[in-house]
Parts: sequence; structure tokens; C-alpha cells
Amino acid sequence: MKKVQFIWILTFILLIISFTWAEIPRIMNYQGKLTDLDGVAVEGTCAIGFKIYDESAEGSPLWGETLSVNVYKGLFDVQLGNTHPILLDFSVPYWMEISVSTDGGTTWDILEPREKLATLSYAFRSIYCDTASFLKFMPPIALILPNPVVLCAGEQIALNGHPHGGSGTYSVHLWTGDTSPLSATNLPNPTFLAETEGLYNLIYSVTDDRGASGSDGITITVNDSPVVSFEPSNQTVNEGESVSFGVISSGGSLSYQWQENSGEGWLNISLGGSEPAYSGVTTDSLTLSNVPWNYNGYDYRCKLSNPCDSSVSSSANLTVISSWEGVCEETAIMDIISDSTGYIWMDRNLGAARQALDYNDHLAYGALFQWGRLSDDHECIVWSDSASGTPVNGAIVPTSSGDDPGHSDFILGDSLHLDWRNPPNDDLWQGVLGINNPCPPGYRLPTQTELENELESWDTDDREGAYSSPLKLVVAGYRLGNSGNLSGVGTAGLLWSSTTSGGESYRLSFNEENAYLALSYRTYGFCVRCIKD
Repeated sequence: MKKVQFIWILTFILLIISFTWAEIPRIMNYQGKLTDLDGVAVEGTCAIGFKIYDESAEGSPLWGETLSVNVYKGLFDVQLGNTHPILLDFSVPYWMEISVSTDGGTTWDILEPREKLATLSYAFRSIYCDTASFLKFMPPIALILPNPVVLCAGEQIALNGHPHGGSGTYSVHLWTGDTSPLSATNLPNPTFLAETEGLYNLIYSVTDDRGASGSDGITITVNDSPVVSFEPSNQTVNEGESVSFGVISSGGSLSYQWQENSGEGWLNISLGGSEPAYSGVTTDSLTLSNVPWNYNGYDYRCKLSNPCDSSVSSSANLTVISSWEGVCEETAIMDIISDSTGYIWMDRNLGAARQALDYNDHLAYGALFQWGRLSDDHECIVWSDSASGTPVNGAIVPTSSGDDPGHSDFILGDSLHLDWRNPPNDDLWQGVLGINNPCPPGYRLPTQTELENELESWDTDDREGAYSSPLKLVVAGYRLGNSGNLSGVGTAGLLWSSTTSGGESYRLSFNEENAYLALSYRTYGFCVRCIKD
């Protein structure tokens, strides 16, 4: 039950001049205001009970009546006595007790204390006189309905000033303010029709035939369909940094919802996250923080809505510059999907200028890495044609005692040293976060098993099968671990895996006659094809 309190505003309005007993109606006009205990005006239909006592507390009621009353902004106006005439002579003091129910009569609040009836009510006593002189009237009340109002441009609504109280006879109705959309300004119930969005402020005033007046105000919000005047623009951001997209629009009270397309359709963005973290997803400005590299190429747009319509901005593309420095020449990061395995691979070898156009396309050969080494330019080759190339850096004999040799030379091995590192480290190149992983963020070296699965899907186990596979593998040859010279260029292809065994590492080999996996010394230089984690 919502507790209410009663504020006495206007009470017992009567007009009695020279009436005889038979002519006097035994009714009272009664006006009041209802609020809750926080001072918030009650709205809607309430049951209100009225009782008259000849005592300020306790006692039995001398008259009573319960009415269903429409309460607007806390205000109500009723006539008492229509159902049960007030047959009291008002020769003694009386008190009014009021009770209120806001739940259909299930529970009631009795408003205390009882209110002593004012002198005006005792005009009923004039039935014992030949005449009754001047009695003061309260002014009329204006209550604009509906209020407030939100419309779409071109939508019409009927307003009603809802005058009541006062003498009951009204001589003047007047609307002032932004009146151009009104059908009339001298009626209590004109229609409103605006073709232009904006806020329209109106005041309705009513004057009764005694010259007393009351007024009420209303603000009407008119919305147009959302219109984007400034579209989001393409943005470029460094990996791990922040970027924003924005729109400028019109259309009244707008709501915003940013959407993202990763290539699989538009989806609403939710607030939060970490890589990236989204903010402003329901405002006119979207911000992505800590942007990861794999969001490169994503598209963004904003859906705008108001009560009238919705529209969508144009899309803007995001370019993310990776912190990965590439291999030798910058390697474009483009994905392919192997239909048979479902693995996602880079479409070219590390260091390659393009995806292969043939099995011996030298622009797709790329770099030749020693197993487990950083991309420190030891791997770089300048390819002249499909059968020849020149290493960028020379070869030296001393092995490295650490994971980073600190130079760009190719490190040779001998019968005692089958690894460029002494002692060997089997933990190199293990996963996305593995030590010395040369692949872009989110990529790694494939395992022996992943390469075997791809090999099993080839049409033929040779270089033709390697090239016709989704990976379009090429015969870049290899760099010898004991001399640093190139060998097999244009005839054989070899790819490192991350899998180790007995101080050696597995590689995939293919040539004109066959294709297989085998172990190799880590001083050799082979191609690297990265797989997405």
C-alpha cells in the first residue's frame, strides 16, 4: 500500500444567494491534492472516502460517501452529496475525515487529523434566513491532458486544457507560447500538428465568469527521423593503443548503438571487455582501448533510433598496425583456411612478397630460418629468380650460448655442434608466447601433427600436391647448416615445425617425387609458414 498524505487546497465551494430551503442542493464542491510521504503527487484512479463527524476524534459518522476519483498531478475535484445528500443543519461544529485507497479498496489510509469544516460550509445554515450574502469563490483550475507529449514530425494530437472548478462557467480560453502548430488558441481542446522537430512550450489559461483564472503549462517534444550529418571515418591505430569512431546526428531524443563486423555480419557491441575494451557503445562516440592486432580490417557503424524511426550510419574501417616488425621485407598478414583440416594459416611464407602464383614463384619463397632463432636478419635472402638467390648475411662458426646470438650472421654447425645454440634449448618456438617466436601476434609455428594432417589432405605427395593445396607451398630450397650455401632452390621445399626430438626438430619436405616429415639439424635454414593459434 502506497502511503499518501493530503494537502488541503480548496474546500467547500458554494454559491447560495436568496435560496429557499427547497431550492438549496444538499451538495458540496470539494477540491484537494494527494501526495505520497515523499511529496510526489499521486496519479491515476483512487477510491476516496468522506465522512462527517460532530467530534474531532472517535464518535460515529453523521454522513458518509465513497467515490472513485481520477487524480491528475495529485489534484482532484469532486461533488459530495450526490449519492447521499448531506442532511445536516450545520448548527454545530463538524469535522471531515478522509480515507484513501490506491489499490482498488483492498487497503485504506485514514488521513489524520480530521479537518474542521470552515465557515463557508455553514452556508447551508442560510436555509433559515431569507437571503445569504456574498460568499467567496476559489479560482478555476487548468490541467492540460495529455502531458507531457512526445510526437513525430507530422503527427497530430488533440490537447485538452481540462478546465474545472471556479464558478463552473468559463468565459475565456487562451493558449499562449509556441502556438503556430495549434488549430485554435481560444478553445480548451485544440489540435497540435508540427512539421518541424523541436521543443514547443505552451500555456493554457482559463477565466470564469467572475474574472478568476487558472493556468497550466506543457512542453511538447517533436522528433524527426534520425539524420547523420557527420559519418564515422576510417581509423588507424597502433596495436595496444586506443581509437575512437564518432557520428554527428540530429533527430530529437536519440539513442545510439554501435555495431561491429569482423567479416561475419554486423553485431551489437557490449560495454566492457579487455582486448579491446569498449566504451561509449550507446553514445555518439565509440572508443576501443588496448586494440589487438587481429582486429585489423574490422568495420564499425552506428545505429541511431528515436521514437519515430531509426537509421544506420555508413561503416568505417579499422587498420591496426602490428607491433610485429615483419621478416626481412614486410610480410603482409593474410589468412587462408584449409578446408580439410580447418586450420587457419598465413597465405605465404614469412618474408615472402606475395602468395605463390606457381610452385617455383621466387617472390613467394620468403626467408630461410635456423630453427628456434629470432627474426634478426640471419634468415634474409635476396631472390634473383626461381633457381637462385643470395643470402643477405654471411656465415660464422662460433655457436651462441644464449637464445639471442646478438648478431645477424648465419651460425654454422659441425660434427660436434648440430645446433646454432650450445647448449640446445628445446623450449624455443613453442607456441604464440614461445621464446623467439618469429610469427605475427596470434600466430605460431605449426606442430609436427598439424603438418602431417595437411600432408594427408594433398592430392599427391610431391611438390605439385604441395602447391595445389590451400597453402600453395613453394620450392624455395634450403640453406646448408655446415656451409651456409643455398641448395635445392627451385626443386625442393622444406618447412620447419615446432616439434623437437633428441636435439633435432621436425620439418616437412617435398620435391618432384615425394613429400614427407623427418628430423633435421637446427643449423639448417628452412622456410616458416605460420598457423593461427
